[in-house]
This record gives sequence, C-alpha cells and structure tokens, in this order.
Amino acid sequence: MPKNNKIFRGNETAIRACIYYEYLNGMPIFDSPSSEHDLNLMDLPIEVIEEVIQNLDVMDREWHYLIRNSGGHQKMALEDLKIVLKNPKLKLEFLEIQNISPAFFSNIHEFFKGFSWKISVKEIKISTKWRGEDLKILEYFSSKTVEFEISESYKQPNQREISNRIEEIVDLDHEFLKMTFCIPSLDTFPIFYFEECRRVALHFQHLWIRGEDVFVFLKRILQSSKIQLFIVTSSQGISSDKHGWDIANLQKISDDFYEFPISNEEFFEVEWSRQALRIERKTIGKNN
Repeated sequence: MPKNNKIFRGNETAIRACIYYEYLNGMPIFDSPSSEHDLNLMDLPIEVIEEVIQNLDVMDREWHYLIRNSGGHQKMALEDLKIVLKNPKLKLEFLEIQNISPAFFSNIHEFFKGFSWKISVKEIKISTKWRGEDLKILEYFSSKTVEFEISESYKQPNQREISNRIEEIVDLDHEFLKMTFCIPSLDTFPIFYFEECRRVALHFQHLWIRGEDVFVFLKRILQSSKIQLFIVTSSQGISSDKHGWDIANLQKISDDFYEFPISNEEFFEVEWSRQALRIERKTIGKNN
C-alpha cells in the first residue's frame, strides 16, 4: 500500500480496520511514519478489542516478538494489558490471575497509576502462591464474584496458613465468594469464618467429604444470620450416608432435600447429595 495514500489519512474507521487486519495477518499492512497519531489498541472500538483478545492465548507474546531480551516480552505484554484495561467502557466477563511473581505485586500501584475508576469485571479468580500481596489487586476492580484457589503444588499449607488466608479473604467486599482448597482432610477446617458471608461456594480437590464433615458444616451454617447461599462440592464426591447425624428441627422433605425453619417468614432449604451440599435461605410462600 503506498505510504502517501491519502484515502486512509484522517479516516478513523479505516485506520482501526488496518490495525485489526494487521493483527490477524501477522504482518504490517499500513505504514505511516509521518502520521502525528500514535496508533495503539485504544484506537480500536471495544467490539474489535474483544475479537482480538478472545483469539489470544498465553503463548502469543512468548513467540511473537522482534527482539527478545531478559523478560522484555513480558513487560510488553503488561503494557498491552494496561492499555486495554484503561478503556473506561471495558466490562470484563472473567479475569484470572495465576502464578504471578511477587515483583509485579510489589509495583502494583505503579501499574495502575492513572486509573481514576475501578475496572468492571463480573468474576475474578486468583490462583497464586503468594500470601496477601495478591489481594492488593482487588482494590482496582469492581466485581460481584471473587474466586480464590488455595493450593500449593510443592507442599500442603498448614492450618495457620489456611486460617490466616481465609480470614483475609472473607473480610473483602464481595457478593459471592468462591474458594478452592487442596487439603488432606476437613478435621480442623475453620468453617466458622464463613458464617458472616452472604454467598459462598467451597470446592475441595482430591478429597472425599464424609458424613461427619457435612454434619459439622450444617451445624455451623444453619445458625448463621447472614448466609443466603452456601455450597460445598468435591472432586471426589460427598458421602450420602445420613444415618446418625441428627440436627434438631431439620425436617426431611425427600431423600436429598430438607428444610430448616429460621423464623415465621424464612427457612433454609438443604440439599445433600453425592454431588453437592447446598444450603439456601428462602422466604415462606414465595417461589424462590
């Protein structure tokens, strides 16, 4: 394409299309060194940015570079991310933060410098090895659902680590908290931390949940004045053996369903099956 082609000069729509096609084809399509406008991702409409991002994978920055130095491509990837996140119209469906080095979190305020609003995202998932630093990132996002994965590939976290981590997380501002654990047993699991939450979903990896574990969950959560929804699942399943685990006022409706009266207006619906334990607050006489 001739450099002096005036058809594209000043045509914002054409310029945006060129950037998009250049990305898809993996080669330059438009070269305008005399242009006073510095083209970047912000020149694309939000719909086009979505199209570009959904076709990316984690290896794109790793392999598509001109000059590779010590981690230079990672720095460029962060700059790309920063440009996208700065779009005030951006509304993310899902954001996952996984195995990021503590060096990034130590400079997190510098990364988000200039952001005058919280970034909108429906659900955030954090899965890192670092304790506490990763929570700093949440102050820059507005999200109703927050998910954390507490597991280490090289060691099992001890009871104090788990308790401290849970306590930090439940104090955060969220409407729906999801947590995944990789722990050997539930004998000393601090379930009491979740009594003050509204909506919670706990998932346990590589762990068979026994009937006595379910009984402990029920005793604590059914006494909560704040819980609206409490869900427990496990990759290994949940025991359906309910013999010997009696809770006062827990009324059996069918094999897997129970009701627990709270007041004249409310009750807890309890579902206990091999797939999940679900405790949900409901209003009497309403189709919840």
